[in-house]
Parts: sequence; structure tokens; C-alpha cells
Amino acid sequence: MSLSFEHLGSTVLARWEPVPGADPPQGSDLRDFLEEQDFLDFFLFEEIWESFLLKIYQAPQNPLACTIAEARPYQLDLELSKDRMQAWISLTPAYGGQQACLDDLILLLREQRIVYGVLPDILERLIQSEVPVRLLVAQGELPVDGEDAYFEALVEEPPHSGQPLVLSDQRVDFHNLQLMKTVEMGVPLMRRHPPSPGKPGMNLLKRQVPQKKGHDLPFGPSRGAEVAAHDSNLLISSIPGRIRVRSNTVYVEPVFHVAEIGASTGDIYFPGTVLVDGTVFQGYALEALGDILVDGTIEAAWIKSQGHLLARQGMVGNRNSRIVAGQNLESRFIEHSQVLALDSVSVSDIVIHSQVHARNEVKVGFYSGKGQIAGGVVSAGKRIQARIAGSPSNTKTYLKVGMDPVLETQEILLKKRLEYYRQKLDRVGESLVFARVRQNTRELLSALEALREQLLLRVNEISEQLSQIPVSSHTGKIIITDHIYAGVTVTIGGYSRYFDQDFSGATLYVDSQKQEIAIGSVRL
Repeated sequence: MSLSFEHLGSTVLARWEPVPGADPPQGSDLRDFLEEQDFLDFFLFEEIWESFLLKIYQAPQNPLACTIAEARPYQLDLELSKDRMQAWISLTPAYGGQQACLDDLILLLREQRIVYGVLPDILERLIQSEVPVRLLVAQGELPVDGEDAYFEALVEEPPHSGQPLVLSDQRVDFHNLQLMKTVEMGVPLMRRHPPSPGKPGMNLLKRQVPQKKGHDLPFGPSRGAEVAAHDSNLLISSIPGRIRVRSNTVYVEPVFHVAEIGASTGDIYFPGTVLVDGTVFQGYALEALGDILVDGTIEAAWIKSQGHLLARQGMVGNRNSRIVAGQNLESRFIEHSQVLALDSVSVSDIVIHSQVHARNEVKVGFYSGKGQIAGGVVSAGKRIQARIAGSPSNTKTYLKVGMDPVLETQEILLKKRLEYYRQKLDRVGESLVFARVRQNTRELLSALEALREQLLLRVNEISEQLSQIPVSSHTGKIIITDHIYAGVTVTIGGYSRYFDQDFSGATLYVDSQKQEIAIGSVRL
């Protein structure tokens, strides 16, 4: 045979010597030789062998020799992350030589001072691999940062404070106002969870990696609550009242809960919220620095709330009654009452022959109800909205928008006082002239002149106060969605319009170009 192979140390040489009548070489000849000599694990130069055979076929008469296989040692490479927390080893197995063993890998790790977090199972997988592979062989322990102190509320405020619950079928449950949650004294309100220290980590060099410690946070300032004597991380109520949950504290607002306001209670003043289960009877007074919620009816009483005011069953008043809400006022109906809200007024059914004033807006007919304003005066700083204005009997009804009712009342009172002092000043002036004519004593003249100076100063002060009151706004709107009856007068800013016949629903506003009240389509 003219094809022969020679084992020369770590290489295998293929040699072709032309011999007449010899069989051409086959691709399997090399494999048979390597198997016979137990060199199958040598690295074979496949392309060189193919080229060797091709040259023989092209020129079999020419002798040829080349190296077509060799033994190669294993290769190990180690990569270490910058933070010394991870290490990878890349292994290329040996060809025809001694394979890497576990001791080789451990030695490589020790050379890089990696003594912590070594993964023995991965090292075993690595040395058993018959193909090149790269595996994570060591993993440090990451530090666990401490958690900041945090606060867990043990009580919960209703999600829609002050608003009646709208059921799935769109009915309104006025018995569920979602208004507030109250607690008795000593109730757990909030738990403070102290910061955790965390845990340091360890890198592959067995050096500690510091953790971030959690920040300590104290309870925030509170009213009506205190830290429990037996547990410095527990906030409890110190008084009975209404809760206000904040991120790091809970407020407890005093609440007065009573069955009714009448003969059994007398007049009531309370520096918090008042809940009345029944009626506020005629002739009695109720004043609260918080909200006032009356489940029954407000009869001709004097009521003042610096917060919200709710009359669930409505209110019936007279000339001597007065209702004032420092924020929003909500009622089923208002009849023959004098009402002022420093924010908005919402009436579900009807307003009859009443004086209703709101700094923001008046809305009649929300959720359900007739939504009618019939008789009296209704004014708002920005907007009035109702379904029906007036009545079929052409009741005189006045709707006013564009003036702050508080400032308007103040202006009326100041004008009355100004007129009073001017009249008094005129009378003193007449008395002074008469005293001079009659040549009265110097003491009388001096007293009259001093009184005149005082009155003149007072007139100037009131005039200055009047000049500070802003003029009415023309940007307000009156929206009547269904019907305007004859007898209704609307005023926006300084412009008025009287309806002498019935009219369909409309939006009333001031046309700045025409300088008059215009009628537009209903736009809510």
C-alpha cells in the first residue's frame, strides 16, 4: 500500500508513495489507523486531510507527506468579575493528552485567591465535559440591604368620605355615606416597624461586602393619639373620635354623637364633628368646628359648621333660622330656609322659597329627585345647575351668579352701616351749626366737633372697605337642563334677564360682545 501513517511524538504524519497498481487512498484509512493506534482522541486537521486526498487524486504519481493530526493539552481560562462576586472557568478538553482534573481547577482558583463561594457540583460538570464549555464556578454572597422603618395602618378610612354610596343598579344609598370611621380611646391605630440592619455579603476572596442599613423613621406628629406605654412602636388613640390616616401617623378628631338636638340637650357648641341621629328641633342652636351630619330633619334652627354639613332628610326653616356650612352643604330638600355654604350646595330634590347662597356652585337634582328651584333667591359664585327653574304658577324666582355671597352680604352690611353713619354725621353737622348760632358753651362745641371727626373717620374707613370688595364676575353660568318657567329672573355679574314666558332648558351666560345675558344650548 502506498499510503502510510507515522506517529511522531505528539503528531501523526500521512505519507503517500506512488506504487504501480496500488489502490487509491480512502477517507476511512486515517480513521482506521487512528483507531488501531489508539489515537482517536487526537485533534484531526480535517481540512488538511481532505486537501491531502485531493492532491493525491489529482497527481497520484507525486509523493506527498503532511501532518494531519496532533495531540493538544487542555486549556483553562478564568474570568473574575470586577466586584469579585463571580468567577467563570472556560475549559477546552485535551486532544490525545491528559484531561484536566478537579485539582487543576482548584489550583487555578487558588492562584486567583478565590476561596469562597466555590460551586463543587459545577466543577465536576466542567471536568466531565467533552466539548469546550464556560461555566460559573464561584458565586459570592450578595449583601442584603436593611429595610427602612415603615408604618402599618391598623385602621382604614372610608375611600369616598362624605359621598353617598352609588349601588350597582345606580340607586343611591343615603344610609351609607362612607363618611368617617371613629374609634374609642386606647384603640391601636398604627404600628411602626423598626428598620432592619440587613446582612453583609462576602466576595470570592472572603472579604466582607458591607450592606446599607435601613433608615430609622419616627411617628409623625399627631392629634388625639399617643405612643403606647407598653410598646414604643404602637400608636393608640388617646381620645374617642374620627380618624385621619396619614403616611406615618393617625389623627383622631373629636366627634360628638347625639340622638337629637332639642329640649334634652339645649344649645350645643362642640369643637369637632357632630353626628345627630334624629332631628334638630326648631329654636335650638348647633355649632361645630368640624362637620355636622344630621340623619333626621333640620327644623327652623340655627346651625353653623366650619366643615361639611349634611341634612339627610332635608331642612325646613323660617325667618329666624339660619344654616351656615364652612365647606359643602348637602340636603335632600331646602324649604323656607336661609342657607350659606362657603364651598358648594347640593340638593337632591327641591329648593322652595329659600335664600340659598354658595361661594362655588349650587346644584339641585343630583343622583335623583325633582331638581327644582321654585321661589326665593339662589346665588353662587361660579355656577348654578338645576333641572327646573320657577314653577307653573310663575313664582318669582331669582338666580344669581358671579358674586361671592359672603362678599355680597358684607357689601350690603357695609352700605347699611355707611348710610347709618352718614345720616348720623349729617345730624351732628346740623347740631354743630345750631350750637354756633346760639353761641353755646365751648365745651358743647368741642364735644360736637370731636364727635363729628370720629364719625367722619368712620365713614372714610367704611368707604375704604367697600372699595376693596371686588366687582362681580361675568364668567359664571346658570344651567337649567329641562324647563324655565315665566317669573324667573337671572343675574350674571351686573347683567339681568327676566323670563316673561316659559322656556326650554338652556345655558345662560354673558355675551361679552353684546354685553347681555345670552341663551345657549345645555352644556353641563
